[in-house]
Amino acid sequence: MKAHELARELGISQKELVNFLQQRRLTRNTAAPLAPGAIEAARSAFKPATAATKIETNGDRRAALPPTLSVKDLAEKLSVSPVEVIKKLMASKILVTINQVIDFATAEIVADEFGYTVEPVASEDVVAVESAAGEGNLVTTSREELFSLAKEDPTKLKPRPPIVTVLGHVDHGKTSILDSIRQTRVAAGEAGGITQRIGAYKIETADGHPVVFIDTPGHEAFTAMRARGAQVTDLVVLVVAADDGVMPQTVEAIHHARAARVPIIVAINKIDKDNANVDRVHQQLAEQGIVTRHYGGEHECVHLSARTGKGIDDLLTTIVLASDILELKANPDRNAIGTIVDAHLERGRGPVATVLVQAGTLKVGDDFVCGHIYGRVRALADDRGRSVTEATPATPVVVSGMGEVPQAGDIFQVVASERVARQIALTKLTERRAQEAARDVTPRITLEDLARRAKEGEVKELSLVVKTDAQGTLEAVLASLQKIEDPVVAIKIVGQGVGAVSDSDLLLAGVSSAIIVCFNLKPTPASTAAAERAKVEVRYYDVIYKLTEDVERAAKGLREPTYRQIREGRVEVITPIKIPRTGLIAGARSAVEAGSSFSGPEKWSTKAGSTRSSTSRRTCVRCRPARSAASVSKAGRTSSPVTRWRRIDSSGKKFKQAVALLNAEVEMTSYRADQVGEQVREEIMSIIRRDLKDPRIGFVSITGVRMSPDLRQARVRVSVLGKPDEQKASIKGLVSAKGLIRHELGRRLRNLKFSPELRFELDSSIEYSVHISELLKEVLPHENGEQESAL
Repeated sequence: MKAHELARELGISQKELVNFLQQRRLTRNTAAPLAPGAIEAARSAFKPATAATKIETNGDRRAALPPTLSVKDLAEKLSVSPVEVIKKLMASKILVTINQVIDFATAEIVADEFGYTVEPVASEDVVAVESAAGEGNLVTTSREELFSLAKEDPTKLKPRPPIVTVLGHVDHGKTSILDSIRQTRVAAGEAGGITQRIGAYKIETADGHPVVFIDTPGHEAFTAMRARGAQVTDLVVLVVAADDGVMPQTVEAIHHARAARVPIIVAINKIDKDNANVDRVHQQLAEQGIVTRHYGGEHECVHLSARTGKGIDDLLTTIVLASDILELKANPDRNAIGTIVDAHLERGRGPVATVLVQAGTLKVGDDFVCGHIYGRVRALADDRGRSVTEATPATPVVVSGMGEVPQAGDIFQVVASERVARQIALTKLTERRAQEAARDVTPRITLEDLARRAKEGEVKELSLVVKTDAQGTLEAVLASLQKIEDPVVAIKIVGQGVGAVSDSDLLLAGVSSAIIVCFNLKPTPASTAAAERAKVEVRYYDVIYKLTEDVERAAKGLREPTYRQIREGRVEVITPIKIPRTGLIAGARSAVEAGSSFSGPEKWSTKAGSTRSSTSRRTCVRCRPARSAASVSKAGRTSSPVTRWRRIDSSGKKFKQAVALLNAEVEMTSYRADQVGEQVREEIMSIIRRDLKDPRIGFVSITGVRMSPDLRQARVRVSVLGKPDEQKASIKGLVSAKGLIRHELGRRLRNLKFSPELRFELDSSIEYSVHISELLKEVLPHENGEQESAL
């Protein structure tokens, strides 16, 4: 066997295999076949993670299979042709190719068809590398094993600071309490006044005891971030506002703390408010199983006010006493192990992550592995942004030097060398891709499925590309979007990522007709110009509920318009007239518009082809009956047109000389037309304020916009404060700027195919109301004076 064949078998590069053999002097000529000893040494050092062997026991056909494998590999394990495996999968309505990866459950079904009994091969969570042999070089991906590794020889353990997670409902004062402790102003700088990213801080009490705090969001969209904070903590401080009491996210925080099996310290905040009710909070907590010591329970409770600072020292003292009871220790002399608390893409530094070191000491220059990502620590910074050279146990630190943004919640561990980190990351990446490929295997679509979908109707999709500033925030945004349910429109996430909008994001959004939604990101001139060139709409948000509200409105805007017919008149048929080559003529009393629809008492319907009026206010209607001419045009029948009409004089030859051509305004109300009208109103107001410099335009306000059914015309009602001459001048100024306004509307409203024609109308309702109010002010005092004189 040659080097390239062995490298392919082991799933590594030929260069890496050759370097391994040459370092051990097992080969010199890489082109020659390898010696058996070299092959065995390479196989023992580079065990393929997906290896599976066939087991023969007492004549029974058995096969040991990994969690995921390709169709070709499964065929080799079962000693059958890949075509036979594909046929079995097609019989189960699963379409695959020879190189497609399937999961263990699917492989088990196929193996059973060929008479095999399969046994799963447990995936290795711990990988030991020969060159990395030594204490503390064991790499783990299991959280339970992480904590077991942290519990080492008691003689090597030293006290460490407690890790405290602050949980509670949104706007109950979690970040404000930390601000009071740190004497900073973090809460004032947060969008919407709510925390939207997990944060870790290290402080020292007045007695010199260090404490690490983890601040988590309280909004319901950040459930995963709160759960992650509870999993890496030693203590939980449950913040409850004295005026609100126990709320939904408070109950959820209690569940997270119980699942993590950590002590709970209750902090009742906002006791300085007038409507504070501390006794009610204690009662509500007792209903959730949290009985405080004030009521004879086991949970510590502190009454405090983050605004005034009252009770903050008592909270810190309680935390220190609770941590002393727990006797928290860790080994600072081993390779560092920690957890990714949050990660994001930072300009100038690349991917960075907030790591909470839980054992060992993290230093600049250490090689590390985190899931399928590996790298070397380039720089470390503490929670205040100051550069540090190392991080001891229970220390939050910002790490830079990663190849890409890691997943929040992944295990971070230092290894002996970059080669070890690269090999482990490659194994994890292979497993991840195999799992993703296995999830892509879907049952085939049958004719019955197509018929059912055609019967139910096509479901529209609202495609989105989601970009955020951090990995944890991305999880929260995606979870919030998944909760949006619309019976007609399905929300589809075609792309997601961390960092600023890139050219690939714009290309993906343009191909898929998607909207790019950015959260906690700021637009740059370059990205704005690129989005305009690509004609892709990019929306920026810093408060999560505003994002979800806009997406909900956008989904509703994709619904088909709802048309409503309005009965506005009656037409009485006097006598039917049948004219050759013309059709059936119905003599009707009153005026009718050409194209009007009719319905009668005998369930017939028709539409007027043309109209012609006589001097006696009677109209001849040339009808196109839906059923039969006889049932439509019987004398004395009455019908109701469903469109609004009015008489307009016109002249022409023959028919047109006596025909009153009627311009009907068909009233079709739809949710989309209303929504577009509101968008047009807001954009016109913005254009008037920022772009129009015409001195004729005074203080104007757009009171309403009525859109036509095809969204090509807009009737804009304008209210102008001032005298009639000033009002007319303002309307003239707006009319002269109509072209500029239409151009800006076409640029801003990307969801419209055409920029609507604008017709400005003066709305004097506000001025009329003001005039009536002034008259009432003049009349009422006069009446009151007459009443007093009469008395």
